[in-house]
Amino acid sequence: MDLRRIAFVNQFHGVFNWFNSFGYFDDEENADLIHRYARALRPGGRLLIDQVNRERILRDFRPEAVNSGVLYKNRWEKKAQRIHLRRVVDGRDDPRNRSSQRWYTPAQMRALLAEAGLRLEAIYGSIGGESYTRGSRHMITIARKSG
Repeated sequence: MDLRRIAFVNQFHGVFNWFNSFGYFDDEENADLIHRYARALRPGGRLLIDQVNRERILRDFRPEAVNSGVLYKNRWEKKAQRIHLRRVVDGRDDPRNRSSQRWYTPAQMRALLAEAGLRLEAIYGSIGGESYTRGSRHMITIARKSG
């Protein structure tokens, strides 16, 4: 199922967008997805979004890195606030190994949630509940639907 087509209304106590899987669509589609999540939640339900912490990554940004024999080529597009990633596996630059993801700041995420009628409850820096800082590995956002 394509997330951009979910049409649930007041059905779930919680919606989880986990493991850095938010932000792959354009800004309008990302905002629409948050609205769809909000509609799917029952009153009082929570939305949890787990993203990488862009502040930490951009502070130590490397345009190229190698991990387990895979070459990662990264490009930060400041205006669109997107990371463009190419994975070169065994010397092959296959277009199927490319991605582009919008990374949000806490303030941007708060605004996105508010536009969808969700209230930001907390932002954590790890799944263990550590406080969010600019040096945290993650930005885990928890928002609640009114009611």
